[in-house]
Amino acid sequence: IGACNAGFADCDGDPANGCEVNTQSSGTHCGGCNAPCAPANATGACVAGRCTVASCSAGRGDCDGNAGNGCEVDTASSLAHCGGCGRACATAQTCAAGACIALPSCLAIRNANSSAPSGTYAIDPDGSGGAAAFNVYCDMASSGGGWTLVMMTANSGTTFGYDAAAWTTTSTLNPGVTDPSMNVDVKSPAFNTLPFTSMRFCLGALTGCLNESVSAA
Repeated sequence: IGACNAGFADCDGDPANGCEVNTQSSGTHCGGCNAPCAPANATGACVAGRCTVASCSAGRGDCDGNAGNGCEVDTASSLAHCGGCGRACATAQTCAAGACIALPSCLAIRNANSSAPSGTYAIDPDGSGGAAAFNVYCDMASSGGGWTLVMMTANSGTTFGYDAAAWTTTSTLNPGVTDPSMNVDVKSPAFNTLPFTSMRFCLGALTGCLNESVSAA
């Protein structure tokens, strides 16, 4: 064989069968002899002599469009490509099993993003599949930040008195209020569900305690 026609190659070295390989579509000789098209975590396809990604394995994504590194993204856990390419989770979320879900506490949010400002965030203390996530106020500035507001009082002296039922029941009070400047009694769902290793208190006029509210980390 002097030369093969364009797009064909003699990959077995046997002149009896000529230039037996179509290098434009061969999965084992894509673009030339002994050039397999086998991208990582994917099924490859040889198109016009170029190896491409035909499909990704379950839970993987070809998010950079480069067949050379195959389906490079784990879409089950990637924050930037959660469940599919380009599906980014929000600042206060994590990616689990291909779905963006709320983090379990304000401390977890702070640990995931040290520049997260104080404000209202959704948290999910019992994780995906349990009770629904709910909004809380997160203090990201005081004592290292990451404090979850679980309770505040308008100093009425009755709702959260020494022997008040609110301390021992799983009821909530004004759970939709997440503004620490509001002069109302609040018992967040976090009071009943958020595990903690440290707690912060403030006793005094609310206007002077915006950074010292009862919180749990």
